[in-house]
Amino acid sequence: MAQVYPFRAFRYNPERAPFDRVLTQPYDKISPAMQEKYYAADPHNLITVEKGRAYPSDTPQNNVYTRAQAAIEDWIRNQVVVQDPAPSFYSYTQEYSVPGTEERRMRRGFIGAGKLEEYSAGVIFRHEHTLSGPKADRLELCGTQRRIRGSFSCCIRTRRSGLMGFLRKPNRRRRLPPRCATNTACGTGFG
Repeated sequence: MAQVYPFRAFRYNPERAPFDRVLTQPYDKISPAMQEKYYAADPHNLITVEKGRAYPSDTPQNNVYTRAQAAIEDWIRNQVVVQDPAPSFYSYTQEYSVPGTEERRMRRGFIGAGKLEEYSAGVIFRHEHTLSGPKADRLELCGTQRRIRGSFSCCIRTRRSGLMGFLRKPNRRRRLPPRCATNTACGTGFG
């Protein structure tokens, strides 16, 4: 059984970073043209962390990951992102079009911290075979995020009933259970 916990998220301060100028698509959806558009939108755009620019002159001391870490630390220091005062679960809604149709659907859930499990334990199941380049990139970015004790990516864990049904009932008190059984599909976000 997967274990999930509330946590104290860092979130953009809307007074310093308007959401419409600082949020991005997941890193694996961002084309070079989109990357440039995000960079031009705002100096605090999440693109700086999620898919920063690489330069031929990069070194181990100055590269896409060290610049991401420096940006995060600067944003925290200057209150561009602020940490919530208490641990929480965060509601999450994703609206999407069904591929090849005009049908719109909505997926609802929550964001919480999860206990890492060995794949062999059968708690979390991968949704695809991942490529070595993107996997190495995300692991290196995770190393940067560990140094600042945070993560800007999340896994989408799905379950057909139970917890997700609980979230759909509008009159129920929003206190989520500390544990839930889940499967996973990875994606990225900010939370």
